[in-house]
Amino acid sequence: MTAVERLISRTDYLEPFLNKNDKEPSWDGYINAYHHAGSHPKSDMAGRVSVQVKGHSCESVEKAKKSFSVDMSDVRNYLQEGGTIFFVVYITEETEVVYYRNLLPYDLRRIIRDYGNQNSYTLKLEKFPTDKKEIADLILNFVRNRDKQRAAISSEIVDIKRLNDLGMLKTLSFGFTTVDKKYRHPIDYFFTHDMYLYADLPLGISMPVQHIKNIEMAESKIQNDISVNGKVFYTKYKCVYRQDVDEFHFGKSTVMFAFKKEEKCKWDFNLKGTLSERIRDEEFMISAIKANGAMFGQTFLPIFDCPADEIEKFNIPEREKHLEFLKRAKAVLDLMHVTTELDCDSVEDHDIINLEKLISGVLDKNLVSLKDTGYVVGNYKIANLTLLVCCVKDTDSGLFRLYDFFDAPFVFRGKYEDGREFDSSACVKLDRNALHLYSNICYSVIADQLRKVQYSEAYGGQLTLFMLEVLKAYDDLKLPAHPLLQLAKDIMGIIQEHALPSEKTVVELNAIQISKREGIFGQMEMNRLYELLDDKDAKSNDSIMTGIYLLLN
Repeated sequence: MTAVERLISRTDYLEPFLNKNDKEPSWDGYINAYHHAGSHPKSDMAGRVSVQVKGHSCESVEKAKKSFSVDMSDVRNYLQEGGTIFFVVYITEETEVVYYRNLLPYDLRRIIRDYGNQNSYTLKLEKFPTDKKEIADLILNFVRNRDKQRAAISSEIVDIKRLNDLGMLKTLSFGFTTVDKKYRHPIDYFFTHDMYLYADLPLGISMPVQHIKNIEMAESKIQNDISVNGKVFYTKYKCVYRQDVDEFHFGKSTVMFAFKKEEKCKWDFNLKGTLSERIRDEEFMISAIKANGAMFGQTFLPIFDCPADEIEKFNIPEREKHLEFLKRAKAVLDLMHVTTELDCDSVEDHDIINLEKLISGVLDKNLVSLKDTGYVVGNYKIANLTLLVCCVKDTDSGLFRLYDFFDAPFVFRGKYEDGREFDSSACVKLDRNALHLYSNICYSVIADQLRKVQYSEAYGGQLTLFMLEVLKAYDDLKLPAHPLLQLAKDIMGIIQEHALPSEKTVVELNAIQISKREGIFGQMEMNRLYELLDDKDAKSNDSIMTGIYLLLN
């Protein structure tokens, strides 16, 4: 007993009361733990920890197995007690070395669950600390975790998924107690100590759900505005904590490394992400280096005050040229109403060439070199984007004028069977596949263009067919709401405004099928469809009758 007592007595927070006669079943005494150092009034008591102490004689502590077999009946007693610290003193002729195992309710429950049908269980032991602050922390944390695990004494172990499925999980939490003030961040403690993860349940109940041994890293997201010269670049950033270094991730491209031992920082910039993310990240780095730092909320931190050689390596003039190219690329895609982000991580050399030509042709309105396919309309690929464009060959130079399909200076006309022409729009030629494929489709632009066309019966027929393609494209997505449905309504509005009396029934059916997709299909709509079933003109039109029956399911 003296070896354990000697170590416990080193601390200013603990008092050992160990029974040398070893008469008590399952235990050999207890340790009183106190909140504060110095004298220990009863009011300062944090808790009492039951202990069992075993001795093991050996020739060499290093070569001895660091394990000990305990009766399963003792394991069950430890659980009913609320936990026990199990000590084994390895004794040689020259020395005594103390090993131990914390046995808290969560661990005891797992032992009984997995090995309860055995007569005994072999405990794996760890070396007991000799530093007095570490000893105090170990016992005080045992008390803290034991008190939080009271519910596990009489309850089976539950996992996070089950609690979540039952709707009982509010939050997950973890924590520790320490008498040492050397830890700069709470996470630092867990790189060298184990911890328990707790599910916080209703009525203030905590339930242990995981025992984690010495984490290797932890991650958190910090909500805070990061700005330079008044411009906010980020509203949050990511922190990755490791034992020797902390990482601060800004956007996709910038990582600051804070080395704990050397108390120095370095940054790494590797441009990644979408076009918008790259513009933000590159502009942030240029601005922060020029300003020698950045504002974190209301605090200026000189984290980018770099040596001259580091700044020279970053090459601000070249970065500014590249940033300007990225911004011009964004400008041309915005001009073409592209809302899908350009995935720059998948961009290859030929995509860069295509992007440069697009900027020159569409944004700057220059003649560009393109492969002559013989077609005016075609696909234009840039990485993950497929754009619908028009091009016109310049007869003098052999180069091409490149246009966004929806902004091309062309007049589109349709033909009657007798050769007469009527005003139309190129948009009515888009089918459901095109509506899914092209990245520069803007539904409001399409609707505006369709409204500007001089209406005719033939054009109305084209609009009806196009509207049906729009509805097919909407149905493909299987989404409750999408701008395609609004486009279908806009087209229907044009048709309703100009429809002839003879087209009234077809228009009404198409309007109802749009309403049905919006979730507006009640008794009034059903009654109207039943009325149409009895309509003399409708009965003579198989297409109308088929439409009515489909709408009525």
